Amino acid sequence: MAMMRVPHRRPTTLGSPTPSGVPQRLRRGTSTSKVCAAWVALAFALALFAPSIALAERARVALAQPADSDEVQAEVATRIRAELETAQFEVVVVTLEAGVDPRQGVEMAGIEPRPIATVAIVRLQNRPAVDVWVSDRVTGKTLVKRLDVARRDAQVTSALAIHAVELLRASLLELRTQPALREGAPAEAAAAVPKEVGEWIDRAILPEAPKALLGRPALGVAAAAIYSAPRVGVAFAPALRVSIGTASGFAGRISIVGPGFGSEQQATSGSASLRQELALAEIVYAPSRRWLVPIASAGIGGYHLRVKGDATDPRYRGVPSDVWALVADVGVGVAARLGSNAAVTLDLHGFVTQPAATVAIGNTTVGTIGRPSLFTSFGLLAAF
Repeated sequence: MAMMRVPHRRPTTLGSPTPSGVPQRLRRGTSTSKVCAAWVALAFALALFAPSIALAERARVALAQPADSDEVQAEVATRIRAELETAQFEVVVVTLEAGVDPRQGVEMAGIEPRPIATVAIVRLQNRPAVDVWVSDRVTGKTLVKRLDVARRDAQVTSALAIHAVELLRASLLELRTQPALREGAPAEAAAAVPKEVGEWIDRAILPEAPKALLGRPALGVAAAAIYSAPRVGVAFAPALRVSIGTASGFAGRISIVGPGFGSEQQATSGSASLRQELALAEIVYAPSRRWLVPIASAGIGGYHLRVKGDATDPRYRGVPSDVWALVADVGVGVAARLGSNAAVTLDLHGFVTQPAATVAIGNTTVGTIGRPSLFTSFGLLAAF
């Protein structure tokens, strides 16, 4: 027979008296509607004003297009706007009347703050073209480059939009490589190329800096081994981990280990087989951007142990038993990068459970689980 000795726990009293200092009308919930209304108003205000604040922080690009655009010009404008917004620019559309020069049209629009560049859609004879103008606020110079659409085709207009944005990047890069500010230039001219635009330019010419291993959503699979006591032995189990993190190296992770099966335990009264599962919610820290990444973690969760007994002594009867317990876990490990998005991982964890479970076969104690127990895992990690 298999049985588990679990320490007796006193029942927990749920609920507590309402503090006397709380007004009676709040205890009856009569002001709930007022509180809800205040939260709704706050959420509405944030939803209304937050997008405009975020847009104000982005660099502006003016997109000038004719008021009487044909289908091809309209399609080109739509695709260019999508590419610019993907590059995190704020796009201001300027409609040009017939015969108006694009430069004059943008200046007459009086856009404030001024855009760092203008993309104008013009017509060359019977086909549209795109002029990319990039204004240098420091020197007052303007770079103008043109892309021509030879024929009307969805692939061609899509390629034109991409090329127009890349041409904008190249023009801004050309301005960045000019000599430093001349003496006497105004101080505000240093903001000719905003920081976020500079980073966008650099991504095209500089190798991408390594990211924190867990800075993106990641999925890990591993083989794990759980050890609790010499007579209980080692249980082998699969492990699955899902995490999402930040660039600083901190991440939240859900880990599931199990089911874990070990060798059958024998005694004079009978035998017992054990099955273990473990689920954890963890905080993980892995800040290194080198190829070898140290990892530290801590978490809490749940633990399940199932014991199935088989009696050989007629005085006993084999019965299955289950224990559910809270678990606290700490771990350390290391990951070796296989590339920018994959790594091999090795870690060691120690955990304690409340309550602990003592496994016994008849009058023979096999061991106590969770005071403490260890598990180690070796596996693969993929980031997305």
